[in-house]
Amino acid sequence: MPLFWLEHSPFRDHFNPGLILLVVIGIGSLATGSAAILKTKSYPILITIMGSAIVIWIIVQTLMLRIVYFLPFVIGGIGITLLVLGIIQWQITDFGKKA
Repeated sequence: MPLFWLEHSPFRDHFNPGLILLVVIGIGSLATGSAAILKTKSYPILITIMGSAIVIWIIVQTLMLRIVYFLPFVIGGIGITLLVLGIIQWQITDFGKKA
């Protein structure tokens, strides 16, 4: 990405947004995937949170960059899919039901 794309954002270079992306989306996705594979009690809510994080990231990125192209739609669609599937999974597990 060229640096001039960041002119409407609070960032001067790609280091800080890349670090935020690595920590929130990258490590968050690894943790969520691990929780889902291990079928931990909290995995449905983690999937929902990751889907929400991806959707929020795409919306903020699009607003800050002021550039629209096809890839954010694909990633946003993945985020929405995770969000919906997480909610569905949360509803069909005991984690989403009141005791």
